[in-house]
Amino acid sequence: MSKKPSGAPQVSQVLESRSEAELKAVAGHGLACQWFGATDYDIPRFGFASAAVAVFAMVLAFFFIPDLFRATLGPWQLPSAVLGGMAIGFSIAIMQFFHEESRGPVRAFWWVGGLLSLASALVLFIIFCCAY
Repeated sequence: MSKKPSGAPQVSQVLESRSEAELKAVAGHGLACQWFGATDYDIPRFGFASAAVAVFAMVLAFFFIPDLFRATLGPWQLPSAVLGGMAIGFSIAIMQFFHEESRGPVRAFWWVGGLLSLASALVLFIIFCCAY
């Protein structure tokens, strides 16, 4: 079993250095929060279900949407990239704002969904144009 470097603080030292208010703030937030303390900002959580939905959206965007457009349209790269990007971007935004935080469709939801959709669509378009 490896030892921690002598300069690294022990868990008990970290907990003792926290004020009582900080310790109450992290109570109930899991073992990692109790060990390492709280941050000045709220770190967004992204759970297993959210990751599974995001992976499903990526599989949909990479395999099923291009095949659908390839069978029905002539030039399929741009529509596939746009629809696939929207599927990826808004699946992540929906899971973050509705499932993880229960905030609903606030302004930040639309910004996050739109920007992730745009970035995903750009990546998909580059992949589709270079690969085919």
